[in-house]
Amino acid sequence: MYFPPKEVVRWAAKLAKIPNWENMSLYGGSNTNDPLKAMGFKIITKNNIDVNLEIISKYKDIVSKGNNNKELYKWN
Repeated sequence: MYFPPKEVVRWAAKLAKIPNWENMSLYGGSNTNDPLKAMGFKIITKNNIDVNLEIISKYKDIVSKGNNNKELYKWN
């Protein structure tokens, strides 16, 4: 699952109870990505995401949770 780095930072600020986190102006790039990388997050640029693989992954997740038994034959 992928999450935008800026949103990860915003949620971290909220959880850390940083004052005025709602009004934080964040800019993408190394200012946001580098601290996340240092904590072990893998940063994937939009250009490197294979949309088809992401769709297949989401589809497999839905089928594996039993939300659509009609599709299960495709994976058996």
